[in-house]
Amino acid sequence: MDSIQYFNYPWKYAVVDNFLPQNIFNQIIEYSKIKGADTPVNTLGTYTFNEEGYEDLKQNIISKVTEFKELTFDTLNINNKDPKGAFVTPYLHIREPGHNFCVHTDNWAKVFSLVLYLYPFEGQIGTEIYTPDTPQKAQLITEVKWEPNRMLAFVPSKNPGTMTNHSVYNPTEVNRVALVVNWISGNKNNEFK
Repeated sequence: MDSIQYFNYPWKYAVVDNFLPQNIFNQIIEYSKIKGADTPVNTLGTYTFNEEGYEDLKQNIISKVTEFKELTFDTLNINNKDPKGAFVTPYLHIREPGHNFCVHTDNWAKVFSLVLYLYPFEGQIGTEIYTPDTPQKAQLITEVKWEPNRMLAFVPSKNPGTMTNHSVYNPTEVNRVALVVNWISGNKNNEFK
């Protein structure tokens, strides 16, 4: 893992390249191809590494992202979300050609969100970062560029002034594959943070 870069504008997030060791990254790419990464799909596919034979891969992913959370969560947690009792859920997202998840904040139950770019190795759009206004008024500021094995991390917020507005879309004719990892908590104290 390369050094972590922190960004404060328009809201707090972190980016790190070469996030996973190459052998784990390659195993996830193989898994994504088994799930149809190279075959354009009509709808979003979500896969959880729960099939027999992938238990070790899932545990390796959880181990690496948990280690990363220990390094970054306190720095990114400007809204003081409570991570106690949150459980980690890694899943593979295959987004179809033309997919458009317009400007949004994440669900309040997400305490910590990570997105690892996987496949294809070039030609995709990364994640667009917007101002923390209401999603209807949010202005595009930058893009976390697509680079395989690049991780984007943030603590989701719906609070005025710190809304973590972002968008993801796939304007290409091939699938966009990412590993998404969330820590989920039902703690209602986190609802507006």
